[in-house]
Amino acid sequence: MTAKEEKGGARKAGKDILKKLIDESVFNDLHSVRDITKPKYRHALLMLYWLVDFPSYFLIQKSVKKYSIIHCALDDMIPFLEIFSVPYVLWFPFYIGTLLYTMLYDPPAFKRGMHSFMVTFTITKLIFAFLPNGVDLRPDPLPRKNIFIRLVKFLYGSDRSMNCCPSEHVLGSVLAVMMAFDSKKLSDPKVRAGYVIMCTLICLSTFHIKQHSVLDAIACAPLALLAWFLFYRKKKQEEEKKDPETEEEPCLN
Repeated sequence: MTAKEEKGGARKAGKDILKKLIDESVFNDLHSVRDITKPKYRHALLMLYWLVDFPSYFLIQKSVKKYSIIHCALDDMIPFLEIFSVPYVLWFPFYIGTLLYTMLYDPPAFKRGMHSFMVTFTITKLIFAFLPNGVDLRPDPLPRKNIFIRLVKFLYGSDRSMNCCPSEHVLGSVLAVMMAFDSKKLSDPKVRAGYVIMCTLICLSTFHIKQHSVLDAIACAPLALLAWFLFYRKKKQEEEKKDPETEEEPCLN
């Protein structure tokens, strides 16, 4: 197979995946913002949670004066790599895009995902408010000059290196993957593989641009397990009950 044929095959495979993911009838049904209030889209109101979550994060960041430093020996072994600023920034469209997609195409998965975010992100805000913490890992001065370093400077300037544990970047990425594996609309193996790869890159980015300690990521595990236990375990049990039980054939003596 020639390189041109391989390129054409990859393009066709990409189009096939998009056809499975995108249903234009949804957009035909939504003519204006008011249509989101239709009963079939009433679940979208859960997105109003972010109008509380985002301001509360920055309010806590500004109000905290003293905080504990999070650090472990492994943090010093991980090199600073500015190119990881790209997946770090892609975290925002990664999880928000997952929420918007399931909101339109898979409401049950959206509800479970949003409830997971609401519970776990509320817990992280309480931790930030009552157990403030931070990291002291940022290189000063930055070792190089390039476009990725500029992006790192922007990130450093827009977000203080505090209230990092648990890492919402890591937690949000894991929750997005849980949503992808929960949604029937995102069941394509290639799509789910893409989710796992993107989640991995985002998690690594938090270490390589020195925004988080490894301990910040580890601290997300109990919260992710809590979300699974509250919102996904019951669904799995219900699906297992629906599976037809195989009847044993009688033994003929």
